[in-house]
Amino acid sequence: LWDSGRLEMPLVIVGRPGWKCRDVVARIHALEAQGRVFWHGGGLPDWQLRQLYRSAAAFIQASLDEGFGLPVGEAALFARPVVLSDIPVFREIVQGDGYFFNQRDRASFETALLRALQPDAPPTKTI
Repeated sequence: LWDSGRLEMPLVIVGRPGWKCRDVVARIHALEAQGRVFWHGGGLPDWQLRQLYRSAAAFIQASLDEGFGLPVGEAALFARPVVLSDIPVFREIVQGDGYFFNQRDRASFETALLRALQPDAPPTKTI
């Protein structure tokens, strides 16, 4: 999206890397060097996380599998559009009110993200 000019804003990532993601971490570092990504790999204190939620254009959670997804509820509390991988737990949390994408389909992600970033995009609600 950045290369095509359809996205100008940077991506902010908060959280430690998971397992089996060496290639992803390398890609994140390359994007950091370009100024497209800001990664807070050690997490953030609560006050900074709240500030980030308030200022975010949208929230993305691209999990392949998830137990509950507390950050989804947090983002919704701050009235942000939430872009989510299409897994059952996220459908349950937001009752179909998010911007869902197939984790294995890049076009699906692009469509969901661009819809969530529209000026009139409604925020996601949770149960």
